[in-house]
Amino acid sequence: EMLAKTQRELFLHLLRTETTEYPLHAVRICNRNHYHIAEPDIWLDHIANLQRLNLDTHNAHYVCPENLHAAHERLANKIRSEERKKELEARRAEIEKWETKYRETKEKFFGICFGNDNIIITVIQSVQEMEAEGTAMHHCVYVNEYYKKPHSLILSAKDKQGRRIETVEVNTKTFQVVQSRGVCNQNTPHHNEIINLVNANMNKIRQAI
Repeated sequence: EMLAKTQRELFLHLLRTETTEYPLHAVRICNRNHYHIAEPDIWLDHIANLQRLNLDTHNAHYVCPENLHAAHERLANKIRSEERKKELEARRAEIEKWETKYRETKEKFFGICFGNDNIIITVIQSVQEMEAEGTAMHHCVYVNEYYKKPHSLILSAKDKQGRRIETVEVNTKTFQVVQSRGVCNQNTPHHNEIINLVNANMNKIRQAI
């Protein structure tokens, strides 16, 4: 009830993604500081990044950034840097383990491809490909380990020349688009076109289950 009244976008996002756990203490800080969570998917990833970097999620300075996109990107870059410096070898071993699991759980979707005269949308087919997507697009699809999410299907929307436009997340339980993000989590001029294309072809994802 508190969420529905004070942070409606976050409330609807949690319903859409069937998420029951969320950082309540951080939401209360936002409410006390009259901070509106307009983009809950990015804000939740931002809080997860704060926790990952052991930064204070009880501090409004971190929890309520004036520029959410810039703060999110700054933390994602720090995580990328720390990973490369401290965890490269261990990470590679884990990636190999998750490559197998990712293929086992997502292979049924790998043949899915659709688009129009401007855009081609395909499923990310490996953890390594997801890392390349996240690095090229400067967002957190890889560093926040979306490849571990059992009901998260990640697709890449590209133009006819193969240039990445946006990365799309579909929930394979609700068959809804959770988010679609371009470089640095920005929406592109093709944003609505991409979402409409995914929704128009959602049956292909349903039929693969």
